[in-house]
Amino acid sequence: MNHNNVQGNVERSANAIRRFPLQRLYFLLVVILTTLSVFGLKLETDNIFSDSWKFSAEFKVNSTTLTLLLLVWVPLLIPWIVKLFPHFQQFIARLRESGIEEIEAGIARVKFFTDSKVVKEYQASVLEPSLSDAAPEKITQQIERFYESIRSTTGPKRLDSSEALAKIDQLASYYDRVREVLPSGKPRTRLMNEIAAIMWSLMSDVHEFPLRKRLNSAKGGERLSAYKYIESRPSSDCLELLLSRAIGGLEMPHGQAHALVALRRVVMDSPLSTDQLKLILHTLEWNARLDFLGTDRRSTMEGIIKIISQKTDRGTAS
Repeated sequence: MNHNNVQGNVERSANAIRRFPLQRLYFLLVVILTTLSVFGLKLETDNIFSDSWKFSAEFKVNSTTLTLLLLVWVPLLIPWIVKLFPHFQQFIARLRESGIEEIEAGIARVKFFTDSKVVKEYQASVLEPSLSDAAPEKITQQIERFYESIRSTTGPKRLDSSEALAKIDQLASYYDRVREVLPSGKPRTRLMNEIAAIMWSLMSDVHEFPLRKRLNSAKGGERLSAYKYIESRPSSDCLELLLSRAIGGLEMPHGQAHALVALRRVVMDSPLSTDQLKLILHTLEWNARLDFLGTDRRSTMEGIIKIISQKTDRGTAS
């Protein structure tokens, strides 16, 4: 009998809750709290043992009252915001498209001052294979042929050094804007690679370049310009700093890929000591085993390792 009574009470309570939904409870609670927040009630006496008491009521709107009034509208605003969200997404998408169109137009204007054929060949021969998962030996052979072909080709000088550096800085700012505006994916990678290729082609006109400052820059576009400068003029200057960027701990994935491209050019064409080669070899051998690396960056690391191994084998044989 007692069990039946308890079960009946539970069912009646559940029915009462269903008849009084949560939304009504929410509004009722907020209204009560809002009403209480505006009234200040006082009950006091002059003396401890006095029979005379004073009662006072004060009406006052404070920050708590305003907050509670705002909360009243929250359930009504949420559906409205949810309904507007697709329109907001479309608006953001249109802004992004207009921003990208402006950036692409700016890139095209800078590209006018370069040899577009060489830029295209560089992308096809160096960047696209480097950012793929093709066999390291084939990539290295293709890249060596390209670098060999451009050594004997001296195109017309289009800009003086300061003008070329100004164009490179412009491209660096475009690079940073592309990273901000476009989501990660093939369109963003394609555009960033195009910027990198044009940067590389402009480096032949630059004579004074703040290499160490750019390598230490907080901006990805300026660091990219440093990698392209090293690739265009391979030397062992700032080798350890370049290596730290190439292993990815201090660089974003796309920037790391281009730091590796620059490091590969240094290993190919710059005279390095045995200790420097060993430093690069041991560093890359350890980092190439990391799980978070993309296949493109791992492939480039493995290619550099093979180049160093071939160099050390030739040195030992001689």
